[in-house]
Amino acid sequence: MGRLNGLELYNFKSYKGTVKFGLGTSDFTSIIGPNGSGKSNMMDAISFVLGVRSSHLRSNALKDLIYRDRISSLDKENQIPENEQKEVDNNIENDNSETIKAYVKAFYTKNSENTPTVFERDIRSNGDSVYKIDGKQVNFKNYSKVLENENILIKARNFLVFQGDVENIASQSSQQLTRLLEEISGSIEYKNEYDELNVQHRNALKDLTDSNFKKRRLQTELNQYREDVSKDQQYVKSFDESKKIWIEYSLWQLYHLEAKRDELKDRVNSGKEEIKNLKKTITSEEKIFKKGKAALAKIELKITNKEDFLRTSNTTIEKKNAQLLPIRSNKESLNKKIHILQRRIESYERDINRQKEYIESFNHQLRVVSNTKNSFEQEIKNSSNEKYQLSEEQLKEYAELKDRYLATGGLKLEENIQLKNNEKLEINDEVQKINEQMAISEDRIHAYLEPEEEKVTSKITDLVQSLNDKNEAHSKYSSELKSLQTSIQSLNNKEVEISYRLRDVLVKIDDLSASQRESRKEKNLRENVNTLKRLFPGVKGLVYDLCKPKRDKYSTAVSTVLGKNFDSVVVDSVITAQQCISYLKEQRSGYASFIPLDTVDVFPPRRLQLDNCVLTIDAIDYANELEKAMQYVCSNSIICDNMGIAKDLKWNRKINAKLVTLDGSLIHKSGLMTGGVSQNNSGNRWDKEEYKSLISLKDKLAGDVSKLNDEVRIKATRSRELETILSVLNNEISTLRSQINHSKRNLNELEIQINYHRELIENEYRSTIAVLQSKLESCDEEIKAYENEKEELQNRSYEQLTSKLNFSIHEYEKNTGETLRQQSKELQQLEKQKMDILNKIAFEKERLLSTEDRRDHSKSEVKRIEGKLAELDSEEHELLSIIEEKKTEEQNCKNEIGLLNEEYQNSEKHTKSIEDRINEYISITSSKKRESAIYKEDIEQIDQERVDILKNCQMSNIELPLLTSSLDELPVDRVDEDVLNIARDIKINYSLLPAKFKENGSSKIREEFEGKIAEIDEILSTLQPNFHASERLGEVQGKFGEIDSAVKKLRAKENSLATRFETVKRQRRELFIKAFEHAQEHIDVIYKELTKDPHYNVALGGGSASLTLEDEDEPYLAGIRYHATPPLKRFKEMQYLSGGEKTVAALALLFAINSYQQSPFFILDEIDAALDISNVEKIARYIKKYSKINSQFIVISLKNTMFEKSDALIGVFRQQNLNSSRVLTLDLSGYS
Repeated sequence: MGRLNGLELYNFKSYKGTVKFGLGTSDFTSIIGPNGSGKSNMMDAISFVLGVRSSHLRSNALKDLIYRDRISSLDKENQIPENEQKEVDNNIENDNSETIKAYVKAFYTKNSENTPTVFERDIRSNGDSVYKIDGKQVNFKNYSKVLENENILIKARNFLVFQGDVENIASQSSQQLTRLLEEISGSIEYKNEYDELNVQHRNALKDLTDSNFKKRRLQTELNQYREDVSKDQQYVKSFDESKKIWIEYSLWQLYHLEAKRDELKDRVNSGKEEIKNLKKTITSEEKIFKKGKAALAKIELKITNKEDFLRTSNTTIEKKNAQLLPIRSNKESLNKKIHILQRRIESYERDINRQKEYIESFNHQLRVVSNTKNSFEQEIKNSSNEKYQLSEEQLKEYAELKDRYLATGGLKLEENIQLKNNEKLEINDEVQKINEQMAISEDRIHAYLEPEEEKVTSKITDLVQSLNDKNEAHSKYSSELKSLQTSIQSLNNKEVEISYRLRDVLVKIDDLSASQRESRKEKNLRENVNTLKRLFPGVKGLVYDLCKPKRDKYSTAVSTVLGKNFDSVVVDSVITAQQCISYLKEQRSGYASFIPLDTVDVFPPRRLQLDNCVLTIDAIDYANELEKAMQYVCSNSIICDNMGIAKDLKWNRKINAKLVTLDGSLIHKSGLMTGGVSQNNSGNRWDKEEYKSLISLKDKLAGDVSKLNDEVRIKATRSRELETILSVLNNEISTLRSQINHSKRNLNELEIQINYHRELIENEYRSTIAVLQSKLESCDEEIKAYENEKEELQNRSYEQLTSKLNFSIHEYEKNTGETLRQQSKELQQLEKQKMDILNKIAFEKERLLSTEDRRDHSKSEVKRIEGKLAELDSEEHELLSIIEEKKTEEQNCKNEIGLLNEEYQNSEKHTKSIEDRINEYISITSSKKRESAIYKEDIEQIDQERVDILKNCQMSNIELPLLTSSLDELPVDRVDEDVLNIARDIKINYSLLPAKFKENGSSKIREEFEGKIAEIDEILSTLQPNFHASERLGEVQGKFGEIDSAVKKLRAKENSLATRFETVKRQRRELFIKAFEHAQEHIDVIYKELTKDPHYNVALGGGSASLTLEDEDEPYLAGIRYHATPPLKRFKEMQYLSGGEKTVAALALLFAINSYQQSPFFILDEIDAALDISNVEKIARYIKKYSKINSQFIVISLKNTMFEKSDALIGVFRQQNLNSSRVLTLDLSGYS
């Protein structure tokens, strides 16, 4: 077996310039290198030189395989040396003008030769590819043939596995696996011949079959011609009988058409008379209607005027009410002012009384002090006499005695008395001072603090009263506002409710209008169907007239199921349907759907035994002859009692049918659900009384909404006014509360001051005075003791002098000297007290005058306010009287409007009834006109039918018994009024028509005639003679001989092609089975070896794999199933194996198939990408083992577990400065 020795690449993909490397004697070579270095490009180079297409080389065109690079001035240093480049350029010159842009050479040594063969593939500048063997250019066929001789199959690619091919092989289909095995086995070479012979054999067999068919047909014609001669006589007899029946049939048709025409003519005449009478009635009714409309207009004008007056009156009342508000507010304000002034006057009266009491008290004090002063002066005057006068001698003696007195202890006593008197004077001064302070405190309490407290208390009372009034007004207005808002909300809700009712009424009116239109449509449809039934006997009627629900509860469901077929027309045949459609188009009478009984395709529904369910076809009653039409419109639909049962049938029991519930809810076959039909919508008929009541209700509701809007507007205006008043009140209440709080703080301060002064008087002044009084008493006792001692000493010292006088020295000193000074001082104090009291009296009188002035001013202010209040009362009374008068007028106006509205409604009802009668008469007139038009059309149609029958008799040579004229006078080529007149002039003798046919013109007689005619026509069509039968018999016999000889030749040709086809088929199968059996034999062994644990020595270790043919007779037309079961795992389909398991299974399949016609070398590109270390080691061990036996392996790998077991390494790296891939080789045979 040969081997690949090396490669030479020039400008191929990432390899710039010329790159050469050899493989030496290594049987297991690994190509290694980092990602992007060019390893796979080397794989592409080997594939390229061995003839693989560029589409398999990760490129779209051959030009994409040429190295691309820009050489700049900076890259000149890294260019290939000039001498080497010249050598390359000389080697790549071609005989042609085209130059080689890239090439790849493979050096291959055949098994029987020592000299290597050079396989070369070039890419020219024009994008073409050139093949060479040992430098000689050859075509691709010879090139591939040389490679195939070495078992290098280009199409099968049995020498290489691209990156990613392993996963594709593992996941390929059974047909793709068959294709691979065909390419490996060579049986694919017989494919074209097999297909060609197969087609030829089938065509020959078809020709033979066609010829046999023609032969049998000619044999049938021979038999037919023999039968035609015997049918001739029978045909003539049947033709005469047919002619007789046609005469009777034509007479019967013409007789009943003339009778029907006369009847229709009478109806037209009576219809004209009725229309004339109706027009007269309409004219008289229209006059009454116009008078009623005029009366309505007058009443409506009166109502409008009254409503205008009512609106003006309402505006006036609103204005007067608005004028009342400030008057009442002013009155309330003035009443409050009067109340405040009266309270103030009462306070002034209390101040005046208190001030008068103060003046009276001060006058009393003045009188007491004056009396005291007068009595003291009188006492002094009375005590000043000549009793206590001394002479000069006595005075000298007194002086001498006094010195002796002072020397004997009198001086000390005088000093002690003086000290005690001074002390007493100080205490009296202090008592007087405290009394003055206490008088000041009492005066402040009584003169200022208590009046001020009373004023503040009165002010607080007034403010609290005012606050209570404001709060009461606020509460009142708030309640009124809340009541108004509640009322407005209630009115709005009521308006919404009435609006919803009004909308519902309008919707009902629209629905009734739509129902009326629909009813008219149905009426027109029914009229059209009645006309069609008269004209065409095959018309059965409308679907909804031909079937009825067995029970009322099925009505809605049946209507839903019928859907668009509800108003379809059932006819007996397609011809009848086409005639009806043509008639409707001619008459412009609308459209209709038709169900022909003869062509409608139906399938009987599958009968099911289900609870609470029934087939729609079983829920309706209909005539037996209409069963096909009913099956068509109902199909296999099922009526269920409720939606739950329908859902259970659809999604749990998987019943594929249209399901409908009793309320009309529908589940389509596709699963789409639609809602039910309202019970209110079940009827679809025009009800005039309901319409009138709805119109009246609409007008009433619209009036109620208008009234509610007016009332809401008035109350909203009042609500805004109350909100403004409440806002002002809130501000005033806030101010009053602030004033009350401030006054309370002032009152609290006054009370604190009063309590402070009272506590000061009680706890400090009075207690201090009491202490001082006790001190005074003690001083008086001491002074009295000193006075007594002084008096005793004086009595002893002045005893001689006293004996000469009539009084004692003590009395003398008491009435002279210091006694006089003391009396003078006391008089001054009394005078001072008198002046103070006079000043106080003057102050109190002045204050009394001021208080009386303020009181008088307040009284005059009260009188002024009362006068103004009286004026406001007068204005209020005047406004109230005006408002009351307006309200009375408004009520009278409302009563008049009510009476006018009632009169208007009665007149409107009367006018409406007249209008309805007019419309009804117009509708009846239109109906009568349509009926007359239909009758006229029917007469024209009868005339047309009569003409058609006469023309048919004329053209069919049917001899009718005529009384006048002749059928020959009737033109055949046209139909116009002249022709119709000619036909009317033709009188027919009906005496030949039997009486039973004259009496009966039903469709049953027609069916009898048509049945007889059809029966005879069928016989005639069967017995139709062939006058050329004898002549055709000889011709057919000659053709039969020719076709018989042709059949024999075709049978011989078919046998020859069948033999050749079987030979090719056998050869193709043998090659395929041989390769398959080889692969089947080796696949399990190879898979076991690839999956066997190297440390497990049991012979049966590893997994199992098998190949199975889907078709053993012609296996190449079917697939091959490949199953692999990894060790210790249960059987799985290939798609459920892991990535590594798929890779091992695919490699086992590749090794097994390629071992049939083994390539001398095997190139694998990163087959271990999806494998773990243990599987990589198993694959490497297998390659290592079999590379030594019978093949050369070249593996591209990034895993050291793989390439460390190889015999040599080829290292691929990227030389950045040259922007090119480069190669290094290393022989590992010298390393253990």
